[in-house]
Amino acid sequence: MEASKLLRIISTTETDEAKYGLQSQFQTILTHYNSGDTASLKSIESQLKENIDISLQGNFVATDYKILRSLGADTYFGRNSLVTLDAILKSRSDEVVPKLTAFTQERAQMIANMTGAKSALGTLNLKAVELSENDYEIGFAFPEEYSDLGKLEDVLQDVKNFLNALASGLQDPQALVVTSVDNGCIEVFIKATEKLALHFEVVLEHTLKIYEAIRAFVDLKKGYQHLKDGRKATVEKVVKEQLNDDRNKIVDDLIRSLKIEGTEEQHRVKHLFKTLLDHLEKGVVAEVRTPALKQPEQIAEDATEPAKESYKRKLDKYKAKVAIDNRNREMFILQQNNFYDGSIALLGKWDEEDVSDNKKEEGK
Repeated sequence: MEASKLLRIISTTETDEAKYGLQSQFQTILTHYNSGDTASLKSIESQLKENIDISLQGNFVATDYKILRSLGADTYFGRNSLVTLDAILKSRSDEVVPKLTAFTQERAQMIANMTGAKSALGTLNLKAVELSENDYEIGFAFPEEYSDLGKLEDVLQDVKNFLNALASGLQDPQALVVTSVDNGCIEVFIKATEKLALHFEVVLEHTLKIYEAIRAFVDLKKGYQHLKDGRKATVEKVVKEQLNDDRNKIVDDLIRSLKIEGTEEQHRVKHLFKTLLDHLEKGVVAEVRTPALKQPEQIAEDATEPAKESYKRKLDKYKAKVAIDNRNREMFILQQNNFYDGSIALLGKWDEEDVSDNKKEEGK
């Protein structure tokens, strides 16, 4: 773990505490539970969830939680803290107060520990990693099974091929440059322009759509298991055809959205997309790091045209960042829930002209 990344996490939690008073809200929940004030308890719970949702740590994803986990702090911050709170409140009535008391005390101590760590690291002139306004990073974190050099080499080649394929739809393709590598948990971050980052966000969006279709199929399948074999087979065929149709529409829309031209290149991207999904199901984490942009302040209606144009550019950039952050969060939740028991194995062959598995030859 890089100390500069740790500092970014600590700074994020400090900023949120100063802005939203999250620790105070956890303490207030304990107070209302003790007093039996149900209405006030529900109100502060709702307020806490809303604040964490819009906070910086509300966008924590897998690589952030890995850093927090190394500190023993992953259950105290971000959406994980809400999961912990929910589990405590669902405990036996005689267990809630002691558990909630322990949680609030431990969280307060963790904040103090992190503040101390930040002070100590500051004496070494270390600074938090922050991306500049126009810089983005596409990051991949690999599970333990990818520590085998052969598997790691294969997946990195797949990543390179896929990102190069995405860049082919841009007017300003770029060389892929690794900005940082953390070998403690095998993480690789690659510098990206805003356009490439947005292209990858489109990929994550369609990944989510694929698993929404699979989840719908799995739910439907549960509903007709009681049917007799003949009837069940008939329904299964219809539902599977619908899944295949949904899959093809999603993948075709992905290709259109990425503006990939040429039949051969389109088939190549489809194949690489499926390969990426396979890696995700095996535990690879993909995310886009965005710059720390603030929502621009509204300008006056009688502002000059240049001022209006500048405001629109800043607002568009901010909206793009928010869209990427939301997609990262959705992907994190999907993987946390083990893809809701779905798998691309249910999709079968993508199409009759799907390219063969030649990944070891591509890009060499």
